[in-house]
Amino acid sequence: MKYLFSLVAMIFCCSLPAQVYKFKAFQTYFRTDLNHQIEESDWNNVDILVIINLDKKKIHIYAKKEVDLDIVSYSDIQTEDNGDKSFTMKAVDEDGTEMSVYHRFFSDQTNKHIASMVLIYKAYSITYRLKRDE
Repeated sequence: MKYLFSLVAMIFCCSLPAQVYKFKAFQTYFRTDLNHQIEESDWNNVDILVIINLDKKKIHIYAKKEVDLDIVSYSDIQTEDNGDKSFTMKAVDEDGTEMSVYHRFFSDQTNKHIASMVLIYKAYSITYRLKRDE
């Protein structure tokens, strides 16, 4: 829980040095929506390093195709009835494509799956199940 609150608090107070957070994505899920034809994948087991660097306002995803995102803005943090916290970032990838990046941090931090991150493009989305990079 302390890890979650530290990350969320640092998003809005980026003046401290070295605000870098590392996660491991252990599963991904793809969803496409082309001409209202929705296709969804099964969950895929992966081992992907995800780094959120608030000092540089960057997200870097070390997958087969590396993804480098510039963070443009953040939404307010929402607290769900069950205590989960969520917020959305607006971001731009290296090709200049805009997207939303949705984050949800679970109030129960004792499980392997402590958070989810979803990259939401116009025609598709990629969901990452995250755990601590320990």
